[in-house]
Amino acid sequence: MQAERDPYPITDYWYEVTDEQIHEHLARSPFDRLRWLDEARRFTLLARSAPLRSYRNGEVLE
Repeated sequence: MQAERDPYPITDYWYEVTDEQIHEHLARSPFDRLRWLDEARRFTLLARSAPLRSYRNGEVLE
């Protein structure tokens, strides 16, 4: 039997939001939504530019 293929594989980053979080976001002003979007963009750019490190048992592998 062949395993089902995940239509949404996690290849980089995954984030889930609740319905409540979506409603809170939609209640913000357009300016606040753009500010939030810019902060998220900056965060992901920083995370992606960070050096890749591998860990085993809490220790960094060289």
